[in-house]
Amino acid sequence: MNKNINFFKIIVIIVLVISLAINFTLMSKINGLENQVNYLADSQYQITDNISNQTNNINHILNDFKEEQSWISAITMDINTDELKDEKTKASFQWQVKELHEDAEVIFHYAFGNTETYEDIPAEQAETGIFNVQVPFDLDLEPQWEIMSYGEEQEWIIEEKKIAESRAVELKYYVSVSSNDIVKSSALHRENLGYVGTGQYGIIHVDMDNRKHDETLSVSVTNHRTNPVIRVEEAYLLVYQNEAQVSEEKLESEPEEEEHPNRPRHFHLTEVEQYEDMRVVLKVVYNNGDTFEREIY
Repeated sequence: MNKNINFFKIIVIIVLVISLAINFTLMSKINGLENQVNYLADSQYQITDNISNQTNNINHILNDFKEEQSWISAITMDINTDELKDEKTKASFQWQVKELHEDAEVIFHYAFGNTETYEDIPAEQAETGIFNVQVPFDLDLEPQWEIMSYGEEQEWIIEEKKIAESRAVELKYYVSVSSNDIVKSSALHRENLGYVGTGQYGIIHVDMDNRKHDETLSVSVTNHRTNPVIRVEEAYLLVYQNEAQVSEEKLESEPEEEEHPNRPRHFHLTEVEQYEDMRVVLKVVYNNGDTFEREIY
C-alpha cells in the first residue's frame, strides 16, 4: 500500500515538474512575442514619423518653389489690437509684386462679412515692388461662443449658427495688377477676425442638457480668459415662452482661487423648467460693465 502511495506521489511530482516546465516555456515565448510586437510597433511609429517629416519637408520645399515662381509674394496682414476704439479698427496689408511694369496699376480688393461686393483700394508703393494698404472696418467685439447642446436636434441648429457667425466676421481679399490691358489676380484669401474679440473677452463655453424626456434642463458655463484684466462677473439665464420673458435666473458661480486668479471661471444652473415654444438666452456681464447675450436654445 505504501509503495503505491509513494509511486503516486512520484507521478504527481513528475507531472508538476513537467507542468512548471511547460508554463515556463510558454511564459518565455509570450514575453518574446510581446517584445517582438513592441519592436514592430516602435518601428512602425518611426516609419510613420519619418514619412510625416519627409512629407512636411516636401510640402515646405514646394511652397517655397511656388512662391519663388509666383509673380506676387505672400500677403501679410496685421491688426493692432491695442488701438481698437469704438469697435473701429484698421488692418494693414503688405506684399511684393515681382513682375512690375512702370504703368502698372495695383489694386487691393476686399469684402467684409456676409457681403460678396468687393471694395477697391489703390495700393501705395512703399519701395520698389513693395505695396501696402490700410483697410478700415467696423468690428463687433464679443467673446467666442462655444455652445454644446445635448438635446436631439439642437446640435445641428447650433452648428448652422456657428457657420453663419463665422462668415459675419470673415475678411476676404485679393490683389490685382493691370498693365497694357492685361490683368493678373492673386489667389483669394480668407481671414476670420473673430480672434480679435476673443483676445479681449475670452471664450464662453456652454454645456446644456435639454433632453426631451426630462422636464428640466441644466446649464454649465465656463469663461476661458485670454485677457488677465477682463473676466465674466455674473451670468444670467433668460427664459422666454412665445416671445414673452418668463424668468431671469442668476447662475451660481464657483469661488475663484486667490492663488490662481486667471484660471477659468465656472457658473452653473440646474433644474430649469422646460416649456413648449421655449427660447433660452444666456447673458454674461463682465467686470468692466460690458454685457453680451446669446440665444443658446
